[in-house]
Amino acid sequence: MTRKLTCDEAQGLYFDRTSEVELDAATNQALDQHLASCPDCQQFVEEVADMDAGLAGVLDAPDLNDPEETAADVARVMAAIREYEAGRGGAGRGATAT
Repeated sequence: MTRKLTCDEAQGLYFDRTSEVELDAATNQALDQHLASCPDCQQFVEEVADMDAGLAGVLDAPDLNDPEETAADVARVMAAIREYEAGRGGAGRGATAT
């Protein structure tokens, strides 16, 4: 029997999975089942994908030896994060639980 995950657990594991952390088979199955049945976490996955796409457009390969270019990249990323959070009403990760 697969254990049930909370939304906080599922969202954390989703980040692990997307950052190439290898999850064991039972954890993958529990995560897949939770994501398939939880509308809040399905929305979370969509929001993460939207944020990733937005950040991909903001970031180009910065020259980390150029302080002005690095500062400009940081400012663009922070602006994208503020815009994303404003669209969510300021809700952070795990704002809802199932």
